[in-house]
Amino acid sequence: MLDLVSADWLQRLVSHAVAARAAMLFTLSVDGRHDWEPGDPLDSTVGRLFARHQRRDKGFGPALGAAALPALRRALQGSGYRVFSAASDWRIHSLESAQAGALHHALVDGIAHAACEQEPASLAALEAWRQRRHANATAGSLRVGHVDLLALP
Repeated sequence: MLDLVSADWLQRLVSHAVAARAAMLFTLSVDGRHDWEPGDPLDSTVGRLFARHQRRDKGFGPALGAAALPALRRALQGSGYRVFSAASDWRIHSLESAQAGALHHALVDGIAHAACEQEPASLAALEAWRQRRHANATAGSLRVGHVDLLALP
């Protein structure tokens, strides 16, 4: 959930961890990637709109979105922490199970909803993207980029 917090909030968290000499583990932090198969001409536009929406204030100040993990890494390394990370992407293939199909559809709907909120004037084009994504879900796949981070004092 690091993508929801502001730079100030994140810095306060790091300050508390440093003062306590606490190890930190963050799992499944988004890195901003959505890799769709098959591709769609609007994927990059929808991705940009979703990323802008992700950076809205979520109650902690202007959210960092996908920039949160790199900001955390820099702050921790600057405080002398050893920082390790590994990819933990979600790989969703709708045909694998009913749950995977439901997740794929829910992600399409959530991403489309956020993009529409960000740019209401593009509602028709974004709704068409959503419908194409649903139609392609059974034959396609989605990889959502995530990273796990371990920081040791």
